[in-house]
Amino acid sequence: MLIGECSNVAAFLDLFFLWEHQVPSDRAIYSLKKKTLILYITLVIMQGFPHT
Repeated sequence: MLIGECSNVAAFLDLFFLWEHQVPSDRAIYSLKKKTLILYITLVIMQGFPHT
């Protein structure tokens, strides 16, 4: 489970940085990507904690 989550994050980060390299000049897309990355990491962290 945890290994799967880590590989998902790694794949997401690879895609994110590839995407970043392809559109370095578009500020609006950069802002959207940054928000998406923060949201994704937050969701992964939340899934990692037991819900009590």
